[in-house]
Amino acid sequence: MTNPDGSDLQKIATPEDLGLTQLANPEWSADGRRIVMEMSNGSAATTRMVIVNADGSDLKDLGPGARPTFSVDGSEILF
Repeated sequence: MTNPDGSDLQKIATPEDLGLTQLANPEWSADGRRIVMEMSNGSAATTRMVIVNADGSDLKDLGPGARPTFSVDGSEILF
């Protein structure tokens, strides 16, 4: 989490939280409340889609997939 100018950077989730080693392709929801991303152990076979609230709470593994993004209205996650 950070301010729009990049200040006040804070760690909100790490791959280690799910027993993984890498994080990629984070995408913020339009309302700024959630972040969806992928985490893996370095191979496509281990890539998981993950969502977390912007404050780091409620980390959820959404299952296999890559390059997640929010729909325009934020009601769906596309991958």
